[in-house]
Amino acid sequence: MARPDWSEGDTYAALKPGAYHVEVLTAEERTSKNGDAMFNIKLIAVDWNGAHICFDNIMLAGKGRSMGQAKLVALGIPRGQAEVRPDELVGARAFAFIGEGEWQGKKRLEVDISEGSHCGYWLESERADVGELNLPDPDQADGPVDNPFDDLAADDTPF
Repeated sequence: MARPDWSEGDTYAALKPGAYHVEVLTAEERTSKNGDAMFNIKLIAVDWNGAHICFDNIMLAGKGRSMGQAKLVALGIPRGQAEVRPDELVGARAFAFIGEGEWQGKKRLEVDISEGSHCGYWLESERADVGELNLPDPDQADGPVDNPFDDLAADDTPF
């Protein structure tokens, strides 16, 4: 018989503000409220078994364009590249400073654009400049241990 874990806790809840090694899981081209082109990216925390950490917007035009350029460079897009497709960002890694924000009345984690060398991000090559990272807690990094035979010693066979 299977024992699903229905608890509300998850790795995301364990993530706190700080610097993380992040990877772009998804990237979508969208339009801002002002009608400007932008990318919406979903970031995962590499050292937390790929736990979703936050979303970020990368402005490609209009207000925020210079911040968007800095973020693109941190994610490995060469400065001055004429066109960028969303799939070019998928799998890109950098370090990011994640702070607390609010969206639709709920607290959430978000990239803190006031930190880092690239509007909240550092290049992977700038690891030494990042300072202390939020490294995974060994108990959280692998998720909860699912052992239905937890009363048995490690070398005992339940059948």
